[in-house]
This record gives sequence, C-alpha cells and structure tokens, in this order.
Amino acid sequence: MKKSWFPCLLIGLSVLLVILGGKFGAMTVKAQPVLSVASGSSYYPYQVTMYYKELTLTEGQTFKMGVAIEPGSATDKTLYWGSDNTNVATVDGNGNITAKSAGNAIISVRAKSNAYSLCKLTVKPLPKGIGVLPDSMTLEVGKKSRCKATVTPSNADQTVKWSSSNSGIASVDANGMVTANASGTVVITAKTVNGLTDQCIVKVIVQPNGIGVHADSLKLNKGNAFKLDVTVVPENATDKSVTWSTSNSSIAVVSSDGLIYANNVGTAVVTAKTVNGLTSSCTVTVICEPTAISLNTNSMTVYMGKNSTLTANLMPQDASERTIKWTTSNQKVAAVTTQGVVIPNGVGKATITARTVNGLTANCDIVCLIEDNPNSPFADVKSSTWQYSAAEYVYYNGYMAGKSTLVPGKIIFSPNTNVTRSQFVQILYNVEGTPQVVYKPKFNDVPDGKWFSKSVTWASENNVVTGVGNSKFDVDGTASRQQIAVMLRNYAKYLGYDVTPTAEGEVKFNQFSDSQDVALWGAEAMKWAVSYDVIKGKGGNRLDAHGKATRAECASMIKNFEEALQNMPTAQEAKLKQLELEKILKAEKDNLEAKTAEETSEELSEDVEKESEEEVSEDTEETKETIAEDESSSEEVIEETSEETSEETSEVTSEETSEETSEETENDSEELSDNQNENVSEETADVVPEDTAE
Repeated sequence: MKKSWFPCLLIGLSVLLVILGGKFGAMTVKAQPVLSVASGSSYYPYQVTMYYKELTLTEGQTFKMGVAIEPGSATDKTLYWGSDNTNVATVDGNGNITAKSAGNAIISVRAKSNAYSLCKLTVKPLPKGIGVLPDSMTLEVGKKSRCKATVTPSNADQTVKWSSSNSGIASVDANGMVTANASGTVVITAKTVNGLTDQCIVKVIVQPNGIGVHADSLKLNKGNAFKLDVTVVPENATDKSVTWSTSNSSIAVVSSDGLIYANNVGTAVVTAKTVNGLTSSCTVTVICEPTAISLNTNSMTVYMGKNSTLTANLMPQDASERTIKWTTSNQKVAAVTTQGVVIPNGVGKATITARTVNGLTANCDIVCLIEDNPNSPFADVKSSTWQYSAAEYVYYNGYMAGKSTLVPGKIIFSPNTNVTRSQFVQILYNVEGTPQVVYKPKFNDVPDGKWFSKSVTWASENNVVTGVGNSKFDVDGTASRQQIAVMLRNYAKYLGYDVTPTAEGEVKFNQFSDSQDVALWGAEAMKWAVSYDVIKGKGGNRLDAHGKATRAECASMIKNFEEALQNMPTAQEAKLKQLELEKILKAEKDNLEAKTAEETSEELSEDVEKESEEEVSEDTEETKETIAEDESSSEEVIEETSEETSEETSEVTSEETSEETSEETENDSEELSDNQNENVSEETADVVPEDTAE
C-alpha cells in the first residue's frame, strides 16, 4: 500500500507525453519495469517501439504496423492502440491502420507499463486523373526518350506504374524512360495507384548505323573495271540503299550499283552514301601495268664476299608501275636486296626471282662458291685455310669424297659438318684399301646390305672398334675427337705400330688446359695422338676431347696420322729397343754388385787380421806376468806351472781368437750383404725407366 502512488505517477507521465507527442511528432517513451499487481510475479514491457515514426498512406489503403517490445521476456505484452483523428485513420487492437480520408493523424501504441510509441500518419487523397506526355513519339532502335505522367490533384499519391505492350519493340523503366529495341509500334501505359491510366504510342524505326565498302583502296589497270561491294548495317535497316559518286570521273567513273571503270592513270575517290548520310570511300589508283619482265642474265656464279647485281627490264617502257619485288629460294646461299643486289651467304644453289606488281616473274639461277679458284676441286673449302690441305689430301687419296657436285669440277666437301661413327669407320676402311669382307652380324644396329656394313665388320674383326655396349655400334652417333683418337690408335696397333705414348707426349698432353676433361677410356689414345701430332689441339690451348669432330678435323687427323707413321716405331722395333735397354741395365747392375762385393771382402779381411794380432799379444803378456810371480816356488811347481801356463795359453789363444774372428766375420758379412743389397736396389731403381719397372 505504501507504493500505490507509483502506478499513478506513471499514468500521469504518460498523459503528459501523449500531449507532447501530439505536438512534436512520433516518439517512444520508456517506462520502469512494473510488477503486475494481479499476479505479483509478472512484468510489463518497459519499452514499445513502432517500426515507423512517419508513414504515408492513400485513402482506402490499409497497413499493418509492427511493434518491437522490450524486454521480450515480459509476461504481459498487452498493447493499446489509438488514433487521435479517426476521421483520417483508424487502428484496431492488432495495429492494422486504415486510411479514411486525406489529412494527418497520430497513431499511438501503449503497454500496461505506460511505455508507448507514436507514429505520424499522412493520408493522401486518391488520384482523380492522369495525363502522359508526349502522347506519341518516334524512336530509332537503340535510342531512349522519357514519357512524363501528371497525376491530379497535386497532393494525391503520385505513384505511377509504367508498362509496355511489347517490351521486345520498346521497353520502359519505372521512371518512364522508353528504350527502342526493335522495329515496330508499341503502347506505353502509365497507371495510378487507383487504376487510372493514360498512354503514349511509340513507333520504333531502324536507320542505318554503319556502312563500309569492301575495299579501302584499289589499283586498277587502265581499261579494267571492278565491282565494288558495300555493306549497310544493321541487317534490318528500313532503307539500305546507297548512292555512288566519284571525285574525278576522268580517272574513274562509278555506276549506280558500284561498278568502277578505270579511264586514265591517276587517283580518284569513290564514295557510297546511305539515306541518313553515312558514307564510306575507296581510293582508286589507275595504273599502267607491265606486260613483260626479263633479267640481264638467267644464271650467275657468285663467290663469298663478292656481291653481284641483277637488273630487271619491264615492258612497255612507259609502264607506270615499275616496282619489282626480289626474292630468293635459299636465304642461306644467297640473299637479294630490294635493288637486286645478290649477297652470297653460303656455298650452294639458289634461285633469285624478280616479280612485278601484276605477278609477272623472271628468274636467275645462282651458284655460290667459296672462292674464285679454278684449280681447287672444292666449292666450299677456301685454299688459304688449314682445312684445304687436309681436305685435298683425303680427297685425292680417295679416303673422303664430296657430298655432292655443285658445278662441273667442283664438289661440296662440307668441312664443318659433323662426322658420325659409321662415317669415320668407312674412312678408315677406305684408308685400308676397302679389303674384301664377309659380313658378320655383331651389332644390332649394323644390318647387312647397308653402306657401312662391310666397313664396320672389318673394323670390328680387327679390333679397331668395339661398339658402345649392349651389342650396339651407334652408327648415327656423332663421333667425338677422343673417340676418333681411340679408333686411330687401334688402327695403328692393327698395322703393327707401337701405340705407347712418348714421355714428351705425356708432358705435351698435360699442358693442355682441358686435359683433365678427357675420359678415362680415352686418355691413353689422346696422349698417343698428342705424342705424334695426330691431334694438335684447338684454340685456347684445348684438346676439346668431347667436342664433335667435323669432316675437316677428321681429314686433318687422317693426314697427320699417315705422316706420323713415318716416324712411329713398330711394335717389334719398340720391343727390341726395350730388350736392349733391359740388357744394358742388367750389365750395369752386375758390374755394380761385383765391385761392391770386392770392396767389402777386402775390408773384412783387414779387420779380422788386425783383431787376431791384438788378442794374441794381450794373452802373452798375461802369461809372462804369471811366471814371474811364481819364480820363488820350487822347480816342480815352476815346471808344472810352466806346462799348465803353456797349455792354457795355447788353448785360450786358439779358441778365443777363432770364435771372435768367426763372429766378427759373420756380422761383417751380414752387414755387408744388407748394405750391398740396399745400395744396388736404390741405384737400379734410378736407372730403370718407369715403363720398364712396371
């Protein structure tokens, strides 16, 4: 009972806020949590809030107002709705508002705690009429234009809904913007909220939006005609007709359908125009084309480093178009400039062609040689290079032939082309004189009947080659320089020559900057090849053992090889020389041992004799002293003593001298033997060469 004044206070505050709300607009009033008097344990909401503080409706329109209640756990959520002007709008107990007539009203909602919320409602009158401007329009496809709708009275709901009778032809957005999409006629309608309508008739047309002639420029020979086509877009344009015109009818005229006729040499512009003024033009150049072309020569021999010039002659002489296009069939052999200058690039054949603008051609066959040397058999080996002497040597000896004949008396040697393993074996087979061979299948990749079958069989049977493993010879594998060295060394061995590297060759080999790169299996062969200048190295002091051997390098190695055979010892000569050397070394060893033994024997004899004399002298002196001390004794004693002393002296002298002499002689003999053997071994090792010692 003491707190009964609190609910009364809240009611009073609510009334005051309602009055203020009506004056200042919608608002929400928050109340303190109130304990339900009825239950004594429930709470009323302390805050209610309508979703809208302001709302606009049209006459006759209904609207369900939403409310947020806090706290959500309130047990009594009873709400009381009200309107301060029921003539304008009413609201039921569920918050459903009904707009009655134009005007303003305050919609309120209150909880039992007197927490409440207000919303200012404006009710607009229904439209009484609508008008659309313009009432008709014409649009091109792709263009846009706005329709404007006017709703009366002015305070009525101005909301308008736009629609099109065919949006494929013309569409309209919510703001009355009409977009022309395709040719045709369509009705655009504006509708008010209460269904009043007005319309605009829209006609959509298709105008050309592009035109293009099928050639920007033309060249016509005098007296010729050409039909120039034109395209107007879009395809569905209402009128795609064009009109033709020429800037100079004395040079070129054009008919109504675009047929151009060339009258005289010169330039004119032919133009096509659409009905809406779009244009496209073609520049027509009238020329007088050549009727024939010829060159000053139909064949020519050129040499590396020396250019030659071809001249083209055109008929008729007054032809206006005299441009010549020069081309070559083989750029690697000969290039040609725009002025007909022929530039030799490499040995071989090429065809130089001169072509007129109208397709007439004239040709010149070119042969390019390395130099102008009638005495050289080679088309591609210059006589001033190291390659020439080697190529000449193998060519005239029949070891290596040219790959093809370029001109009579000139062959292509291809000095820089790499050599395959089968090709080099064939070269060795040629050096051997191509002996008769019966094919034997040893390698899987060397079948019978091939050009290399006999040469590989011969080389294999004579241990010149052994293959690369797995029963394969690798006929097409490129031969490296160290592989060729191995094959040449094996061939020299087959011929009966000694293939041991010389001492000087070992030194020369180690002086090359890349000697350490030589494969273990190729080291002896490379040392042998260096020993006899079969391989002399390349630039930068390199052996280039793994490098691919060229035909010129192979020719040089073959030439060097046959020259080296003149100074290379045979295996028999080398063996006899070795035996002679061993005989000399043995004689020197025997002489040294004999001299050492004699000197040792003399020294030993002198030492033994000297030591024996010294020992006998010492024993005699001792005996004399003993006899002198016993002279006072009796004669028997003297005699006995004399006899015993004599026997003792004899035995001692004989045995001791013999034993000591024997021991010293034996020790000296052993020491002499050890020293002699040691000295002989060291001296012999210094004399015997390394290969003999091995």
